[in-house]
Amino acid sequence: MHRDWYTERLGDLLQDAGHPLPGDGADELMLARDGAMSGAYAGDAIAATAALGRVAERVLAA
Repeated sequence: MHRDWYTERLGDLLQDAGHPLPGDGADELMLARDGAMSGAYAGDAIAATAALGRVAERVLAA
């Protein structure tokens, strides 16, 4: 439930920001978040955080 709410909220925020594909952007951000959490857990939190930031910048720039 929380995951669905979080993805929906991201989509709403992207839509409010004028993103052309807010649902797709929300999915990409959630996937990047999941990857960052896994990557940080597996060992390199700094690299995982940096990668998440790059994805977020690209999604927001669309």
